[in-house]
Amino acid sequence: MYNTTSMVTATGLNLSARETPQTVSVVTKQRMLDENLDSVNRVIDSTTGMSVRQFDSDRFGFTSRGMSINNILRDGVATYYDTRFNYGDNLLDADLFDRIEVVRGAAGLMVGPGNPSAAVNLIRKRPTRDFRGELSAGVGSWDKWRTGLDLSGPLNDSGNLRGRFVTAYQAANSFIDRNNNERYPFYGVLEADLTENTLLTIGVDYQRNHTRGGMFGGLPIYFADGSKTDYKRSDSYAPDWAFSKVRTFSTFTSLQHNFDNGWSVKGTFTYDNNALDQKVLWATSFPNRSTNIGMVPGNMTLIDGSRRQKNYDLQVNGDYRLFNRTHHVSFGLNHQQQDFQNDYFNATCMLKRNCTGLGDFTSPGWQYPEPEWSNTRTYGSKGRNEQTAGYAATQISLADPLTLILGGRVTSWQTRGDNFNTPQNASYSDEFVPYGGLIYNITQDLSVYTSYTGIFNPESHRDRNNKLLAPVSGQNYEVGLKGVAFDNSLDYSLAVFEIRQDNLPLVDNNAPRLPDLSIPRYTVDGTKTRGFEAEISGQLTDNWRLYTGYTQFRAVDPNGVRINSNTPNRLFKLFTTYTLPGAMSNLTIGGGVNWQDKTWLTVDGPGKTSMQAKQDSFAVVNLMSRYQFTPDLSLTVNLNNVFDKTYYTQFGQYSQYYFGAPRNIEAILRYKF
Repeated sequence: MYNTTSMVTATGLNLSARETPQTVSVVTKQRMLDENLDSVNRVIDSTTGMSVRQFDSDRFGFTSRGMSINNILRDGVATYYDTRFNYGDNLLDADLFDRIEVVRGAAGLMVGPGNPSAAVNLIRKRPTRDFRGELSAGVGSWDKWRTGLDLSGPLNDSGNLRGRFVTAYQAANSFIDRNNNERYPFYGVLEADLTENTLLTIGVDYQRNHTRGGMFGGLPIYFADGSKTDYKRSDSYAPDWAFSKVRTFSTFTSLQHNFDNGWSVKGTFTYDNNALDQKVLWATSFPNRSTNIGMVPGNMTLIDGSRRQKNYDLQVNGDYRLFNRTHHVSFGLNHQQQDFQNDYFNATCMLKRNCTGLGDFTSPGWQYPEPEWSNTRTYGSKGRNEQTAGYAATQISLADPLTLILGGRVTSWQTRGDNFNTPQNASYSDEFVPYGGLIYNITQDLSVYTSYTGIFNPESHRDRNNKLLAPVSGQNYEVGLKGVAFDNSLDYSLAVFEIRQDNLPLVDNNAPRLPDLSIPRYTVDGTKTRGFEAEISGQLTDNWRLYTGYTQFRAVDPNGVRINSNTPNRLFKLFTTYTLPGAMSNLTIGGGVNWQDKTWLTVDGPGKTSMQAKQDSFAVVNLMSRYQFTPDLSLTVNLNNVFDKTYYTQFGQYSQYYFGAPRNIEAILRYKF
């Protein structure tokens, strides 16, 4: 299946996609398997309205509706998500998850402060009441190979104790010189029926990512004479001693009790511990067009980082009678705490300002010697973010065809810390974010809706004086149409939206880099983002599955000038599979396309000039086939970037870019038992 029966990400209420008055997408496990989407960032890149931006070889950011996504949930519990540092949140292996839900637009009711871009909810796999298992082994281009194991079932005769164990190992070289990576995820979960109505869940997941020869930043857009560079996709200035080791660890415990009257209460505690160890060379300047000489180390540093998060959530759900009608309600309390510290140890030549240039990094056998590292911390960042909130939502049945959803969240938020020797302290109390939606069922299978959501987002961006920006505030409006077809096996939706924001941060191209090398921002009031989205997902017939979506929007400042032009404002996603009939019924074929329109950005050019860098619109086409040897044994082959399109996964930041992957092939054999 490519759709699901219910989701809770938007409101906390157990609603179907059609009953949720916002645009939503669900990437099911079946679709992940069909497209071989083996990591969270690959899933997001194939989702309606979403785009993935690559900052470094293994650090990514997500955007939706022209804004970065800073809301990641796990099993409905919100967590802090900050792409400034590579803590591995978006490198998580997709084998750990049953599905991934996305709510586009503002989602402050359930996640608290954040951009009105989207919220991503990672739904972990759960134990099954019957025993089942799956073994997988795969290979791919650039010496990629992968193995996986998924075991699930009862652990005693009565079946009131169940478990699930998931693990995988993946190793691969890259189309980029000197670059390779390893990934090792592990996940275990136990469910115990303490009584007929009480469920205890305890789980842990762990993942280690190790990247060698990863490039920090990207290749320069321009030569020193102002002409555009023409590097090969395999070129890199990362030396073989550069590496990134990222470890993610998460444990969670929940206790849920269902009362005889239909009400339920659930308490959840999660603890995350992430660690980061990196040796980084970031190069800057513009090379000579003839010799490719001229780039120098902008920074060489050893980074030792850590992040710890604690999340407490208590949620109550139930039904109540009012005016002879049944209504639903959900309310709860949530507390989040994050502590982080990132220590930078610079190369001694950086401190002495006598590092040698890179030379021609495209020449055969090129290497850059590893420098001597300082034993004393050069600078860094540390701090604590805390959020305490109460939230509530109710679904009120006004009439048989008409439903009203009302809700709100009251949040107190504070941050305390030091960012590269500059204090970063702010606090906000009792900030109220309202939520409202109205759904009218035209027929049993078709409805129209409208919704309103408030916006409150304390900023992690800083101005040219390295001071935190004021929070973003605003409103998110949406009107849409949703329906189901073919006995609920197909979902479709169409929506128009408008987002109004004050204190929106924009890139300050006229200011120097901040101490952490990030780009400062300035704020603008009265910005508007208007657009529409359409999506179809599910089964058209027993043999034909389809997922497709289109997004178009325009974001402007008060003067009507487009903002956030470095993110695509038109996106089209399509993936479909078809199982052949008759004697060929063991064969499934499929394919898809991801298209985005042009993007551009004003960047620093040679000689302190400002230049407009742009990437034209492009499409990446993928194909798949699967042969079912037996009901339990199958082979899936995916051919990615069929036409070998050259494109960029990051373009403009630091006047540099990252190439997307060339044509490549992956094959995976799966055996179920």
